Amino acid sequence: MTTSTPRLDRIAADGTGPTLDRIHLADDQGIAIRIVPGTDTVAEVFVSPGVTVPGAEARKSVTRLDAWLTVGRLVERRCYLDVPVETVRALIARHGGEHADQGPGWTIPAAD
Repeated sequence: MTTSTPRLDRIAADGTGPTLDRIHLADDQGIAIRIVPGTDTVAEVFVSPGVTVPGAEARKSVTRLDAWLTVGRLVERRCYLDVPVETVRALIARHGGEHADQGPGWTIPAAD
Protein backbone atom coordinates (compact mmCIF):
# COMPACT_ATOMS: atom_id res chain seq x y z
CA MET A 1 0.00 0.00 0.00
CA THR A 2 1.38 3.40 -0.98
CA THR A 3 0.79 6.32 1.35
CA SER A 4 0.18 9.67 -0.29
CA THR A 5 2.61 12.37 0.82
CA PRO A 6 1.50 15.53 -1.00
CA ARG A 7 3.04 17.90 1.55
CA LEU A 8 6.41 16.12 1.45
CA ASP A 9 6.23 16.07 -2.36
CA ARG A 10 5.54 19.82 -2.49
CA ILE A 11 8.27 20.66 0.02
CA ALA A 12 10.79 18.45 -1.83
CA ALA A 13 9.94 20.12 -5.14
CA ASP A 14 9.95 23.70 -3.80
CA GLY A 15 12.60 23.40 -1.10
CA THR A 16 12.49 25.16 2.24
CA GLY A 17 15.26 27.71 1.92
CA PRO A 18 17.13 28.18 5.20
CA THR A 19 14.06 27.43 7.34
CA LEU A 20 12.37 24.23 8.43
CA ASP A 21 8.96 23.16 7.15
CA ARG A 22 6.67 21.02 9.35
CA ILE A 23 4.76 17.91 8.42
CA HIS A 24 1.90 16.88 10.71
CA LEU A 25 1.64 13.08 10.85
CA ALA A 26 -1.65 11.18 11.05
CA ASP A 27 -0.86 9.97 14.58
CA ASP A 28 -0.50 13.62 15.76
CA GLN A 29 3.26 13.44 15.89
CA GLY A 30 5.38 15.48 13.54
CA ILE A 31 8.61 16.12 11.75
CA ALA A 32 10.28 19.26 10.46
CA ILE A 33 12.54 19.17 7.43
CA ARG A 34 14.97 21.37 5.54
CA ILE A 35 15.65 20.50 1.90
CA VAL A 36 17.11 22.08 -1.22
CA PRO A 37 14.63 21.99 -4.13
CA GLY A 38 14.91 19.08 -6.52
CA THR A 39 17.34 17.01 -4.43
CA ASP A 40 16.68 13.45 -3.32
CA THR A 41 18.17 13.99 0.15
CA VAL A 42 16.63 15.92 3.04
CA ALA A 43 19.38 18.02 4.66
CA GLU A 44 17.82 17.92 8.15
CA VAL A 45 14.94 15.94 9.65
CA PHE A 46 13.83 16.90 13.16
CA VAL A 47 11.48 14.36 14.74
CA SER A 48 9.20 14.92 17.72
CA PRO A 49 9.73 12.69 20.78
CA GLY A 50 6.91 10.25 19.88
CA VAL A 51 8.29 9.46 16.42
CA THR A 52 10.12 6.16 16.16
CA VAL A 53 12.95 6.11 13.65
CA PRO A 54 13.91 2.62 12.44
CA GLY A 55 17.64 2.21 12.04
CA ALA A 56 18.27 5.50 13.83
CA GLU A 57 21.60 4.28 15.16
CA ALA A 58 22.87 4.11 11.57
CA ARG A 59 21.94 7.75 10.93
CA LYS A 60 23.95 10.73 12.05
CA SER A 61 22.06 12.61 14.74
CA VAL A 62 22.95 15.99 16.15
CA THR A 63 23.04 16.79 19.84
CA ARG A 64 20.61 18.98 21.77
CA LEU A 65 23.23 21.74 21.73
CA ASP A 66 23.51 21.50 17.94
CA ALA A 67 19.72 21.72 17.76
CA TRP A 68 19.77 24.78 20.00
CA LEU A 69 22.29 26.45 17.72
CA THR A 70 20.08 25.61 14.73
CA VAL A 71 16.59 26.43 16.06
CA GLY A 72 17.45 28.79 18.90
CA ARG A 73 16.41 26.66 21.88
CA LEU A 74 17.19 23.39 23.56
CA VAL A 75 14.87 20.75 22.24
CA GLU A 76 14.21 17.12 22.98
CA ARG A 77 13.60 16.41 19.32
CA ARG A 78 16.19 14.46 17.45
CA CYS A 79 17.69 15.69 14.22
CA TYR A 80 19.04 13.49 11.45
CA LEU A 81 21.19 14.76 8.62
CA ASP A 82 21.24 13.85 4.92
CA VAL A 83 18.25 11.48 4.90
CA PRO A 84 16.95 10.19 1.54
CA VAL A 85 13.49 11.56 0.65
CA GLU A 86 12.24 7.97 0.22
CA THR A 87 13.29 7.18 3.81
CA VAL A 88 11.31 10.21 5.05
CA ARG A 89 8.35 9.05 2.95
CA ALA A 90 8.58 5.58 4.59
CA LEU A 91 8.74 7.20 8.04
CA ILE A 92 5.58 9.18 7.27
CA ALA A 93 3.86 5.97 6.14
CA ARG A 94 4.88 4.20 9.39
CA HIS A 95 2.98 6.90 11.28
CA GLY A 96 -0.19 6.59 9.20
CA GLY A 97 0.63 9.13 6.51
CA GLU A 98 0.20 12.87 6.54
CA HIS A 99 -2.52 14.34 8.75
CA ALA A 100 -5.37 16.13 6.94
CA ASP A 101 -4.67 19.27 9.03
CA GLN A 102 -1.37 20.78 7.94
CA GLY A 103 -2.43 24.28 8.99
CA PRO A 104 -0.22 26.99 10.49
CA GLY A 105 -1.73 26.52 13.97
CA TRP A 106 -0.32 23.01 14.34
CA THR A 107 2.99 22.63 16.19
CA ILE A 108 5.31 19.68 16.66
CA PRO A 109 4.64 18.11 20.08
CA ALA A 110 7.23 18.73 22.80
CA ALA A 111 8.60 16.11 25.15
CA ASP A 112 6.38 15.42 28.17
